Amino acid sequence: MAPSNLAAQATDELILITGGQRLSGWQAIRVTRGCERMPSDFEVELVEQYPGDPSEIIVAPGAPCEVLLGADRVLTGYIDRYTASISAHDHAVRISGRSMCQDLVDSSAILPSMAIAGGTFLAIAEKLAEPYGIKVKSQTQHAGDPFKQFNVTLGETPYEIIERVARYFRVLVYDDTDGHLILADVGASSMASGFSIGDNVQSASVTFTADQRFSVYKAARMNTAIGSDIAAQTGRDGYSIGEVSDPGAPTTGVYGNKRLRQLLVVSEQIVDGHDLALSRAEWEMNRRVGRSQALTVVCDSWRDKNRKLWQPNAFAPLYLPQLKLAPQNPWIIGQVTFVRDGQSGTIAELTLMPKEAFSVEPSALQPYDWQVGDALRGGAAARPEARGGTLA
Repeated sequence: MAPSNLAAQATDELILITGGQRLSGWQAIRVTRGCERMPSDFEVELVEQYPGDPSEIIVAPGAPCEVLLGADRVLTGYIDRYTASISAHDHAVRISGRSMCQDLVDSSAILPSMAIAGGTFLAIAEKLAEPYGIKVKSQTQHAGDPFKQFNVTLGETPYEIIERVARYFRVLVYDDTDGHLILADVGASSMASGFSIGDNVQSASVTFTADQRFSVYKAARMNTAIGSDIAAQTGRDGYSIGEVSDPGAPTTGVYGNKRLRQLLVVSEQIVDGHDLALSRAEWEMNRRVGRSQALTVVCDSWRDKNRKLWQPNAFAPLYLPQLKLAPQNPWIIGQVTFVRDGQSGTIAELTLMPKEAFSVEPSALQPYDWQVGDALRGGAAARPEARGGTLA
């Protein structure tokens, strides 16, 4: 292993910095980041002919590390595993690690009480991340939004709590290249260029699916009052309170009849007096529409035209007419994996989908049944006799 230099950086060499060493010359590398992946992670490998001494590489599991691609930091975190193997002909070294945010994902949250007393989204995220030396960066308009007290489940990790609050505000949570936490709206940035066959795309495939889409999504509340009659509060079918339709779903049957595909989306969540049932039905439709169009790209470069590394949660324009993709509709990079090995060379493997695919599920921090919501709001609908039963 030789120390890195400026020439190595210019060719996008992967440099692993740990224990005062700058290690490069890897024969196989992989670094993966994503806006729905926590934490980011990497793996590098070196195979040398015997009698080279693998002890020359001194790497301690648990040690802090930085991973650079060329001159750009792509991951900041810790070494997780160091594996050395030896045979009569060669020896191999494999090192893997994850972002600093692994501590938020792996550790249990220890709080003075089993409740979060309220505050703002950014404040609670900072409070939970601060003991681990992790900063929180906001790329959302909801960072300063307040929320009310909610309970914490014993054994929850800090990331699980933050992610639960993020779903309340419909925001994505992932890590950045410095190892810190990002709170971001969907599609928080854009790349300077995208992907075009004959330019930077080695291969691409898109999968259009219909089996996970439905023509009608019916929103329903969960009723916990045994024997109660809620027909007055629902549609003619006796349980749904509304519905949304997907105009792109298949509607023609085999024999020319109208094809019915319907999905009942059940919700028992009410938040701040707002019934989430219909919102969840709309989310279910939008997410399924988005995920019915998944694009996989193998790109011959790790960077866009401005030499910026491909970033998750960034819009990127597409010009792939052979795949019947409209160039005027840029899609979001959901995940990017930077790869270099003896078989593939230097490539980036990316997954892209429309913005709707990454929409965040509406959620309540302290979910309770719709009947409790009515009771808290007061009025005739809250009285048990109005529904022919009692509140559970």
